[in-house]
Amino acid sequence: MLVKENIFKLLTNPLFFNTNEKGFGWQERRKILFDICGGVSDEDVINSVVTSGDKSMLDLLSVINSGRTIEHHKLVVAEQIKNTKKAKEDIPAKISEKQRDIPVDAVDYTAIENALASHRTTLEGIELELATNAQGASLYRQKQQQAYRLQGELDTRKRELDVMGGALLKKLIDERAILENEKYSVSKDISWLDASSIVGSEELKAIEGKVIELRQIWAVENSKQFVAPEGIFCPTCEQPLPEGQAQEKIGKLKENFDKNKAQLLESIRKQGRDKADRAEVLNKERESNASKLETLEGSLKRINERLSELETQIEAEQKPSEEPNYYLDEQYGVLFDRINELKAELDRPIEDTTTELLTKKREVTEQIESLNKVLNQKEVVSMAKVRIEELKAEESKLAAELNEYERQDFLIKQFTTAKVKMLEDAINSRFKTVKFKMFDTLQDGTEKEICKTLVNTNGVYVEFDGANNGGKIVAGLSIIEMLSEYYGVSCPIFIDNFESITGVVDAKAQVIKLIVSEVDEKLRVELN
Repeated sequence: MLVKENIFKLLTNPLFFNTNEKGFGWQERRKILFDICGGVSDEDVINSVVTSGDKSMLDLLSVINSGRTIEHHKLVVAEQIKNTKKAKEDIPAKISEKQRDIPVDAVDYTAIENALASHRTTLEGIELELATNAQGASLYRQKQQQAYRLQGELDTRKRELDVMGGALLKKLIDERAILENEKYSVSKDISWLDASSIVGSEELKAIEGKVIELRQIWAVENSKQFVAPEGIFCPTCEQPLPEGQAQEKIGKLKENFDKNKAQLLESIRKQGRDKADRAEVLNKERESNASKLETLEGSLKRINERLSELETQIEAEQKPSEEPNYYLDEQYGVLFDRINELKAELDRPIEDTTTELLTKKREVTEQIESLNKVLNQKEVVSMAKVRIEELKAEESKLAAELNEYERQDFLIKQFTTAKVKMLEDAINSRFKTVKFKMFDTLQDGTEKEICKTLVNTNGVYVEFDGANNGGKIVAGLSIIEMLSEYYGVSCPIFIDNFESITGVVDAKAQVIKLIVSEVDEKLRVELN
């Protein structure tokens, strides 16, 4: 029975399995051991860890059933942990930003509204008293009532503008989030089309080369002509056939030649047509992809332009200001101008005796304006508080998601540890005097693939390179016994430096012992 060179070396040399010759290193040892002992399925690993008190590992079973491997799931969970941590860490800064909109000291807006109503009543009394001391009291009161009504409309419009300012910022941020998601999707489609175009171009190039090759082959085969043999002999007696039989034989040979030639040329033409059909499909796909790519790039350009506009608008909306520019609003401007006109008319002194009332009116008016400024911040503060609560809820949600992702990461690490142990146990159970270490745990907890042979030396397992010569040979014999059983081949075993071995060597194959003997000047062979 013939065996491959490396297998022969494995079965005849106890030390060859653990050598690091060119073409046979730890990777080859690892492959052989897995071939002998078989692998361990992920389902078996999960079931080995699940207990009646802890069934959490069954979550990974659902991952496998979904079609995702544990290794892929490990990468996905790591990315989710990274992104969730980043999102969670950004929340406190957003909360701090909104807290700047809330005064440090609590403001009693109800008290301010009551004070404002009281001052307006006082102002109304002053205005009424001034009106009674002036000519045209009726006209004065009409203007006064109109001024109060317009002032109320002006205050209402102010509050509406404050609320609209916050709503606009939220609308801009929401639109930005939608466009960023759309940008990600479009970019992903563009990347896929680019990759598809490269693959298609490479295939077209290969088809062009194959078509040229087929044309050359067809030309060569088509140029071949039938050449009749010089003589036709009887296959039995080896005598020349009569003229009639010889011509009949030559005719059949030519018929077969022409038939085979026609079939070969048709086969070449068919291959050419198939390549042409495939090239046509690829060209149509390339045109279609080019059109799609142009559309997607146009969409991406539009999205980027709008995102740039949104960033500018959001930045402008987020800039802190003591007071919005209400005068940009047309309705507010009309009301403000009309009130000032009425105030100018109402403030015009009617009698010299009204000077004291006018001074008091100015003081009350200043107090009203001051209270209005504080009251105008009420809606801003309310919106800031609502947003802070939303951010806190989002932070709690992210914390819960992070806990779940970290739990899954812990399960994956448990799974990896259990799988490593099962694989090593399955392999080591096959051998008597050796063990194999198939994985090495790194500082970050991940498992690195290795294949180290551990030799039993006086009850302590040491690495193969650190064992004495006798221990290496005994270990090698144990490995050869298992390999012989696996390959179904038994070969003579050559043991060099046998004088270093003490005790009985247990081997099921013929053993050729090479011993250094100082008393023998010539090679001596003993047969047992």
